[in-house]
Amino acid sequence: MVQPRYSLATLDPEELEEIRKMEQRMSDKAGHTISLIAYEAHEANDSSDS
Repeated sequence: MVQPRYSLATLDPEELEEIRKMEQRMSDKAGHTISLIAYEAHEANDSSDS
């Protein structure tokens, strides 16, 4: 089984804004700060990250 590798996701401004809004909604509901981090999965044998 191939284990994926992860890197920080490259997001469009609209996608980033959607995550910020989700963080705010979740923080408001939880009563404390919630931070979301976006990652992209890559196959372990993907040589493009080298």
